[in-house]
Amino acid sequence: MSGPNQNRGSDEPTDLGLPIADPARHGFVPERLAQAMALVGKGVEIGAYPGAVAVIVRNDAVVATSVVGHAELGTNTRPMRLDTIFDLASVTKVVAGVSAVLLLLDAGLICLDDSLGRFLPGFSHGAKREITLRHLLTHSSGLPPWLPCYSVARATAATMAYLPTIDLEARPGTQVQYSDLGMALIRAMVQEVAGEDLPSLLDRTLFTPLGMRDTGYRPAADQRHRIAATERGNRFEQRMVDRAGLRFTDWRTELLVGEVNDGNTYYALEGISSHAGLFAPAGDLVRFGRFLLQRGQWQGKVLLSPAAIELAIRTHTAGMQASYGLGWRINTRPTWHVPPLTRSTVTMAVFPDDPAALPRPSWAGDLLPTDTVGHTGFTGTAITLCPSLDLLLILLTNRVHPDADREGVERVRACWHNAVAASIWPPVDPLNSRQIGR
Repeated sequence: MSGPNQNRGSDEPTDLGLPIADPARHGFVPERLAQAMALVGKGVEIGAYPGAVAVIVRNDAVVATSVVGHAELGTNTRPMRLDTIFDLASVTKVVAGVSAVLLLLDAGLICLDDSLGRFLPGFSHGAKREITLRHLLTHSSGLPPWLPCYSVARATAATMAYLPTIDLEARPGTQVQYSDLGMALIRAMVQEVAGEDLPSLLDRTLFTPLGMRDTGYRPAADQRHRIAATERGNRFEQRMVDRAGLRFTDWRTELLVGEVNDGNTYYALEGISSHAGLFAPAGDLVRFGRFLLQRGQWQGKVLLSPAAIELAIRTHTAGMQASYGLGWRINTRPTWHVPPLTRSTVTMAVFPDDPAALPRPSWAGDLLPTDTVGHTGFTGTAITLCPSLDLLLILLTNRVHPDADREGVERVRACWHNAVAASIWPPVDPLNSRQIGR
């Protein structure tokens, strides 16, 4: 277990893009912060994940890091390192998909309320013609949350031709239902508008200027020793396909290291998508998160406008089932009555309700302010930003290794967020997005 400003698990200091500083100089009570960082190690002890990397950034400095456990278990056991590269899973949505949309907004090439059918003609008929880019980004398009596209299509072009044929589960704009399928369409829109594929656009305009050298899709084989292992095959998705009553036989069975865990990205989208597939270490996410907190600036250069970032992190789904900005989850819990989701028979079979399940904590915990935004990933990854506190929290784990049924990371993350917030002085007022006494 490591505490503030310790980099155990790595033989050499890792460049996190920012200086490492005394937490007391950035508004933390050191003893309380050390207790918060110890919770990351507790996650290994209770079996929530084999290993983790956690980083806290405030103002312009890294104030704490923790590196615990293992990046891989089994015959090739490897310790976790500060520079370990993780399969970000759905954190890809905000780092890649949302960022690309904001770049196009800044360039004057799109508007959020443009019809998706303007760019992808397959969505220009019937109720699907009502779907806008805003609907995709706020998970209110009416598209199902997930289907195994690879049961029908095994290449990107074929998958993009298949997605417009899927029935909507609700009229666009009437409910929030998290949808991988909707966010996967962003890449095709970017290609149509920019004439450039998503990875190229992001590398040129964002990742390279930010110094995110280890961020990208389909990592090279010589990077395997730095990448955290995920599942052994796709056993979790195999059960999902079985529940959907569909058939697929070409499953991976080997331990996944450096291959995207998400089935649709791997089997149907050739390893690249705007909803999953991105790999990155904590240091690169430090750069990305700090750039957002600096309102689009990095080392004196404006890479995104403050207006675009403000638009992305404010609520667009008030009165609906969940609070979303553009891709980003917003730390507000609905106090209003919301109707139950309209879900298809297949979706209910794939994601059945469990009446015996205990309530789960909020992804953000309880003590962070209401302007907090963040995103999590199936593999156990998360990035969280608190603009009013100028605070960035990164927790990357390999919780699906080697079995994706592993539970507990949600509660560890929420408790860690609570403990970090409690270590800040003056204390946080979670209801008013400010610090008491300032």
